[in-house]
Amino acid sequence: KLWFCARKMARLQFSLAALLVLLASVCVKSTWANGYCGNRGASKGWGIPARAESYNGRKATLERVSAVIRHGDRTSWTTTPCWGNDTTVWDCDLTFLSTPNLNTPESEITRLFRKVFIPGKEVKPGNCSIGQLTSIGYRQQLLNGANLRAALVLDERHPFLHDNISAHNGVYIRSDDVPRTVQSAQSLMLGMFPPVPARMTRGVQIVDIHTVDAEVDIMEPSAKMCPRWGEYQRELARSANWTAHMEQVTRPLFAEVSAAIGYPNRTYDQEAAMGIFDCLETHACHGFPLPARLHASLMDRFVADITWQSWQSYLYPNIFENARAGIGFLIKTIYQRLLAAVEGGTGTRFDLYSGHDTTIMPLLAAFGLHAHGDPQVTAWAPYASMVLFELYQLAPSKADPVNHAVRIIYNGAAMELGFCGMRSLCGWDTFADYALQLLPADDKVKQCAV
Repeated sequence: KLWFCARKMARLQFSLAALLVLLASVCVKSTWANGYCGNRGASKGWGIPARAESYNGRKATLERVSAVIRHGDRTSWTTTPCWGNDTTVWDCDLTFLSTPNLNTPESEITRLFRKVFIPGKEVKPGNCSIGQLTSIGYRQQLLNGANLRAALVLDERHPFLHDNISAHNGVYIRSDDVPRTVQSAQSLMLGMFPPVPARMTRGVQIVDIHTVDAEVDIMEPSAKMCPRWGEYQRELARSANWTAHMEQVTRPLFAEVSAAIGYPNRTYDQEAAMGIFDCLETHACHGFPLPARLHASLMDRFVADITWQSWQSYLYPNIFENARAGIGFLIKTIYQRLLAAVEGGTGTRFDLYSGHDTTIMPLLAAFGLHAHGDPQVTAWAPYASMVLFELYQLAPSKADPVNHAVRIIYNGAAMELGFCGMRSLCGWDTFADYALQLLPADDKVKQCAV
């Protein structure tokens, strides 16, 4: 459990009134934030299990890895004050360097520009943009990269990737077009392939990160990208189970939490509830003080309800129809790239997809992992969460025509797959039969029509 007390005092500025509020506040002990905040401080990050060595007595050789991550720790994304007398000042030291380029060779690039947010002029007090990746989030992804490096680059007994990041090394990077996800992908790659000293290079190394406009991106379910997914959300909101839960649990709980943070007459709406949730998790993860009246049990109940609502949005009307209109577009990309390797095609050996909690959670739901009740899976996906799809080539067998198998790893644990008899290493045919039920039709207009 995590105790939220006032710490990192140098990062907070207090007026006398705010100081009195702080002294009146209490340390809040809660059960959820340890998981939500992800690996912190000197932690070793999410470990990578040892490679699978055999499948039904047949030697298994790793052939391809697709990694899907949530961005690392961030600042608050809400644009309104979290609560009265919230004196938190966000201090960000992680910056973004870039340069425009048309046809300049890499060896001739000698200047980079730094984006600097003006202190005291931002939405939140301090020098950070809303939802910005923090130095903590940067280090979380460095650790992810370092663990992948140990497993995939430095394992001399089972070499998988050369120690050089490039398309020729078989590496593909995909992110949505949000700064914190782009920086998270960059940070992971810096940990996986640390840059060599400048004196040993011929210039700046250019690494492509592929992205698309938000309106058509597939990195998370989106009503803009697929209107049918939005229709499912509206149907869910009208369902008897949902409306009963809203009246009996959510609205009374929202009123109780709103009163505790100093807004007793606030009218419930989902955006306001998510704003409170955002404030709670960002303050808690950084050790900033919370309102004294927001006791641990109330906070835990509120977070549990928000988490329940989020999972429902990926399970309605069922995981297959939901996926085909939502996260199934990303799954289709991952599946097709795995299938290309199964069919003997050439291509990248390691793919990275950088997204959000709204990428990781529907992905887990689609593969039925939420249904098992594992607390690690049913909780909110922590910062820097990572899902790995490992594709193995199997030694030939006359008795078994299946030549490949897949393993799914979530935050360092190999998942037991319900559709594969609770095995963690699943034969390709069984994996493909299940995955195909999640994929949208090739005719996107028909698939997404309302």
